[in-house]
Amino acid sequence: MKKKSERYLAKRAARRKAAAQQLPPDEPLAPRPRRPWIFRLMKLLFVTVLLGALSVASNLYQLVSGPIWPTGPSFTPGSPSFSSALDIPFVVANKSAFFRATNLVISCHLHLNAVSPTRSGILMRDGIFATIAPQGLNPVLEPQASAPYTCPVRNHLRLDNRDAIDSINGSQVYFTSEYDTRFFGRSRSQSEIFTLDTHTSPPQWVVGTPLK
Repeated sequence: MKKKSERYLAKRAARRKAAAQQLPPDEPLAPRPRRPWIFRLMKLLFVTVLLGALSVASNLYQLVSGPIWPTGPSFTPGSPSFSSALDIPFVVANKSAFFRATNLVISCHLHLNAVSPTRSGILMRDGIFATIAPQGLNPVLEPQASAPYTCPVRNHLRLDNRDAIDSINGSQVYFTSEYDTRFFGRSRSQSEIFTLDTHTSPPQWVVGTPLK
């Protein structure tokens, strides 16, 4: 019995030895190559230059009171009036400190509801805007200059043989602009949506869409 046990253990050890011989020897890990010092220096110089450029741009922005890059025209409502709100001009400004906008054209996108004295009316579904064809503002809008712009909607909509914009009781408007800037070519931008607040006297344009 003891001899059988010894033979069994010997065979088992031999099988383990044969299996170990079939395994490939462990290869030592290749050392990770170190990056040349020049690459570390270039990375440091890039980060330094980038931070310096951002600092210069920030200081210039504060110094000249405006962006030093081209910007799309910005729109600000004019003072409220008891005349039709759509007759009130918006102030269009070029806030860039160095780049002028040329060949500027503006499209007016209008949503309105109007009711005549006879109770006939125009009711547009929420989110639907009619586009008024682009109109030239100025051949050139100089850096940090501004000019008035009125949406050319008068005489476009009739209600009971009257101009519909004299009977509006709710409206929204936004503007898209196309213009050229030096080095950057033709660009397009879109303004915020302005909503006519009819709860004030006189009604006035405010930025955004009111919560419901």
